[in-house]
Amino acid sequence: MSIVKIGNSILTTPCSKVTEDNYTKYLSKFLIRSIPYRKHGQGIASNQVNLPYRICSVKIGQVWKTFINPEIIKYYGESFINNERCLSIPKKDFNVNRFNSVDIVYRDTNFIEHTAKYSALTAIVLQHELDHLDGVLISMKNN
Repeated sequence: MSIVKIGNSILTTPCSKVTEDNYTKYLSKFLIRSIPYRKHGQGIASNQVNLPYRICSVKIGQVWKTFINPEIIKYYGESFINNERCLSIPKKDFNVNRFNSVDIVYRDTNFIEHTAKYSALTAIVLQHELDHLDGVLISMKNN
């Protein structure tokens, strides 16, 4: 299995929420498919490994954290232009509007709900991955 590339409709289709009944099945599939690609970036969304569910993983420091059904509930500060790349659009850079801090609500790998604030690189990566889960590519947001 390889990373899904631009042109595949799964990347532009919003992902479905995971339920308490099915989260272990989809979480295990996501982890099995996504772990080999973690060395190539700061985050990965489930639709990049051909799974249409709201799951992503983001590298925070040296640790990877997995988010189930994440949603941004608040943006902080002025937006700014950030230069980004994407595993699904190889060898291209895009300028994208981002915020330096965000609040998100999500479920952890035990399906327990949390609300947290993230800033700096983690906030930027979360915005990128949640765009993926919403069916939005950085090429669609390019400034």
